Amino acid sequence: MKCARCASLVVTEVFVDYHADGGGMSFLGYRCPICGDIMDPTILRHRDGACAPTHSHARRRPGPLLVDGRR
Repeated sequence: MKCARCASLVVTEVFVDYHADGGGMSFLGYRCPICGDIMDPTILRHRDGACAPTHSHARRRPGPLLVDGRR
């Protein structure tokens, strides 16, 4: 399997969720040793279900600065 961020090979790793009910739940996932990206079945499912934004909420860039009526 390859990393979605940097396309290097990932390693299998056991992760432990200490906040789970019962004091700890372990699960198998993948970690990229190059960039540190972590993937598990839940993360991959959420990435597949993500939809593209319909419009941008980014601020518009201001126009050119006018000095004495000139650009």
